[in-house]
Amino acid sequence: MAQTKIVVLSDVHIGTDARTNWYQSKVHQPHLSAILHWIIDHAAEIRDVVLLGDIVDFWTYPADVRPPSVAQIVAAQPALFGNDGLFGKVTTALPNRVWYVVGNHDIGITDADVALLTGSKPRIHFVPGTTSRPLGNSSVLLTHGNEFVMANAQDHATRNPMRPLPLGHFVTRSVATYFVKKGLKEGQTVADLHDVGTPLSASYFKGFFPRLIDFLLNPINWPTLSIAKEMLEGLIRSMDLKLADVSPFTLADGTKVTIEQVNAAYTSLFSEWVARVGVRGAVNALVNDLQENLDGYAHLTAAATGASVVVMGHTHKPVNAAFSTAAGPSVYVNSGFECASIPDLTDRPPTFAVVDVGDATIRTSVLKVVKGSSGTLSIETALPDVTVARRQPLPPPGDAVTGGHLFSLASLNGARVSTMETSYNGLYVADQYYPTLEQSQEKWVMLRFDGAPQGRPLQDGDIVQIVTIENDVGEYSRLGAWKTPALFYSNLKGQQPYDQQKWIVRKVDATTDKTVHFYDPVTLENVSWTGQIMTIKDVRYLTTVVADSVPDVAKPTWVFAAPYFAPGTRPINSGDSIALYAPDRRAFGAFVEEFTTNFGKQYHPTMGWSAIKLRIKRTSGVAGQLRHGDEVYVDTDESGVGDYRRLGAFRSTNCYYYKDGYAEQKWTLHKLDPWDANLHAGQPFALHNTSWTQWLRPNGERVSTRPWPQCWWFAIP
Repeated sequence: MAQTKIVVLSDVHIGTDARTNWYQSKVHQPHLSAILHWIIDHAAEIRDVVLLGDIVDFWTYPADVRPPSVAQIVAAQPALFGNDGLFGKVTTALPNRVWYVVGNHDIGITDADVALLTGSKPRIHFVPGTTSRPLGNSSVLLTHGNEFVMANAQDHATRNPMRPLPLGHFVTRSVATYFVKKGLKEGQTVADLHDVGTPLSASYFKGFFPRLIDFLLNPINWPTLSIAKEMLEGLIRSMDLKLADVSPFTLADGTKVTIEQVNAAYTSLFSEWVARVGVRGAVNALVNDLQENLDGYAHLTAAATGASVVVMGHTHKPVNAAFSTAAGPSVYVNSGFECASIPDLTDRPPTFAVVDVGDATIRTSVLKVVKGSSGTLSIETALPDVTVARRQPLPPPGDAVTGGHLFSLASLNGARVSTMETSYNGLYVADQYYPTLEQSQEKWVMLRFDGAPQGRPLQDGDIVQIVTIENDVGEYSRLGAWKTPALFYSNLKGQQPYDQQKWIVRKVDATTDKTVHFYDPVTLENVSWTGQIMTIKDVRYLTTVVADSVPDVAKPTWVFAAPYFAPGTRPINSGDSIALYAPDRRAFGAFVEEFTTNFGKQYHPTMGWSAIKLRIKRTSGVAGQLRHGDEVYVDTDESGVGDYRRLGAFRSTNCYYYKDGYAEQKWTLHKLDPWDANLHAGQPFALHNTSWTQWLRPNGERVSTRPWPQCWWFAIP
C-alpha cells in the first residue's frame, strides 16, 4: 500500500496535569489515545506524522509557579511519553516518519527535549525553524501559525530580555493566575469550565477581549498604543486582579520578572510591527489572533510560495477550505485542537488533519473523535473533504549560476517575470517599462546579470544588476526599485548604475553551501532601499517590501530558473547546421519570395514557430569553433532560394537573402559573455552588420537591422 498520507496533529497542550493545564489526562487522554491508535492502525498508508506545535505546554501555569521542564512533563505523563508511552508506539510503527514543529506554548523546546518524548523507542525528529515541508518543497506547507500574529510570534528583539518569549506568554500566565485565585472551586480544574483556551471567553473576562478588539480597530487609538499595557494590564484588571497578584512572573529558568519589566520589554512592540507591516497590518496581527482567524495569512503564504495546501494550528478551530490565488487553487487546513473543556467536548471535539498526496491531486480531510451512545470513541469526518490539483514543484537545485548565464526569474508560486508593459509618465523623459508576472510560459522573458562577478559561480551576498534582453526596451533594460510602487526598467546614469538598480542575492539556506544554483530559493534585497526585498504587487507586477514584515514561511522568495535555451557544452563550429532563435523563442522560419523591378526576386526570412536550418560561416573560411568577434556570413539551407542564400542588410526595410559578394552580407558575432570567447549551443550572441553598423533583430514577422538595441540570438543544432 502506498504511503501517501501526511497526518497533522497540533495544540494538545500537554503539561503536568496542574489544575490550570488545558490538557487534563483524565479527560483528554482517551481522545488523544484514539487518535494515536488510528495513526498506528493506518501506518501502512502514512508517509509522515507532523506534530504541528503546542504538543507540550510551558505556559498554562500561574505567575508564581516555575514552568516545568520537558523531563518533568514526560515523568508526569507515562501513558504518553517515555519508554512505554503511546508516542513511542507511534514512532515504532512509523520510524523516522514523525516530526515536531514548534508552536508558541512550547517555545524553548529543543532537539534534546524532543528526544525525551519517546524514551528508548525510535525518536521524534525535531524540525528547526517554524515550518515543515514534508514533500521537500512548498507544495504542502505546514506551520503552527503563531508567527503571523503580534502577541504570539517569537520575539527575538534585543529590547526583550525574556526573548524569544512573546507577550502572549505573560497573558496566558496571568489567566492561569486568575483561575487559581478566583476562577476554580475546590477540586476543579480548568477542564471543568466553559471556553478555556479561547480568547473570547467573555464569561470569565467580562467581555474584555471583544472590547479590546473594538479599541484596536479605532484609528484614534493607534498613535499612542502600548499593547503591553492595553492587553496585559487591561486583562488583569478585567479579572478583578491587582497587578501585584501576577507580579513577579517566574520563568522556566527560575528568574523572576515584574510586570513593570514585562511592560518595558514590549513597549515598542506595536510600533515595530507598524514599521514592518504598516498600521493596518499591525492591527490585523493583533485582532486576527484574538478572533482566532489565520485565513488571510494562509492565503498570503500560498500566494508567496505556490503551495497547493497550507496547514496551520494555533487557533483551536478546525478548517478545511479551498481558495484561489494567482498561483491557482489552494486549500487552507487547520488541524484544530485536542483539549476542549468537558462542557465543550460535544461541540468542539478533538480534531486532526490528513493530507493525502496523489500524483496529480491532493485530498485534505479533517477528522474528529466522537463518543458513541455506548461510550466508545471513534474517528469520523469533521469537515467535508477538499481535493485540489497538485502543482508541480520547481526542479531541485541544478548547476551553479554564473554571471554569464541567462535565466528566467520565477516566484515560488509559479509565475515568472514576463513581457514588459510600457507606461509614459510626464515626470520622466522616457517611457517606463514595467516587467509583468505571468503563469503562461509563452510570455516569460529571459534576463541576464550585469555587475555580477564573472568567471565564478554566484555566491550568497553578491550584488548584481538584473537586465532584461527583451528587444524593445533599448537601453532601458536594468530593473530598479524607484519611488513608484511598481519596479521598472531604466538605463544607466553617466555609465554608472543607480543603487536602485543593484540587488543583493541572499540564498535562503546558505549554512553549508553559499553557491547559488539554478532553483535555489533566494531573496533579492535592493541596495538603495535597505532591508526591502523584491515581492509581487497586485498579482502581476513587482515591488519591494520590508523583509521583516512577513514571517519566513511567507517571505517573498525567488529562484533563477534555467533558460529555455540552456547553455550547453556542444561547440558551434563555422558552417554547422543550426536553428537560430530570438529571445521570444521565435526562430528564423521559411522564406517569403517577393519581386521588385530593380532587383528582381528577393527572398525574405520570416520569424515564426517552425525553424529552418542556417549556417553561420567565417568570412575567412577558417574552420573550427566560432568565437566572439568573428566576421561571419549567415546562409540558409533552404533549397528554394537557389543561389540567393546569403543574408544581407540592403536598402530595403527588411533583410533578405541574395547572391554572395556584397559587403552588406558580412556580420560581426558578439557574445553576451565575451570572457568565454568560444560559442556553444544555447549561448546568446548578437550579429552586427559591418556595413550599416546596425544589429540584426526581428521586425514583426520579418528580420531587419536597427542601430539599437541589439537582439540576442541562440544557435541550436
